[in-house]
Amino acid sequence: MFNQLRIVNKAVKINVPQVWRFEDDGSSDEWSGQRHLCEPFIQDYQKFNSNSGWSDDSDAWAEVMQALSHFSYHLSGGNYVLCDLQGGIYQHEVVLSDPVILSRNREYGVTDLGSDWYQLLLQSA
Repeated sequence: MFNQLRIVNKAVKINVPQVWRFEDDGSSDEWSGQRHLCEPFIQDYQKFNSNSGWSDDSDAWAEVMQALSHFSYHLSGGNYVLCDLQGGIYQHEVVLSDPVILSRNREYGVTDLGSDWYQLLLQSA
C-alpha cells in the first residue's frame, strides 16, 4: 500500500531470510548439521529507527522510514507499528532487514514492546 501511493521515488522492500542447513557429513566439523538464518547482503547498511522510540533525524531517508512507521499505525487502525527499520538504499528501492512490529497486546515476541513504546515512537515522528 505504501509503495502504491508513490510517496517516494523508490519501492520499499523487505529482505526475506531463509534457513540454511549445513550437511551432516559425519565429520566433526562444528557447522555440520546446524541451521542458520541467512538473507541477501545489504550494501551501505544503516539504521533508520528503533523499536524503543529512537529515530535518526539527520537523514532524509530516515524521515521517510519514520513516515512509513507512522503510516503503518494509521493503516492498521492504530493496532500496529512497523519499526526498527534498517537496511540499504539502492537506485530503485530501499531494502529493509529484520523489522519489528509493535502491537497493543505484545503479540509479536520479545522485540514487541507494546503500545507504550509505539506511542513514544510516533511522538518522535
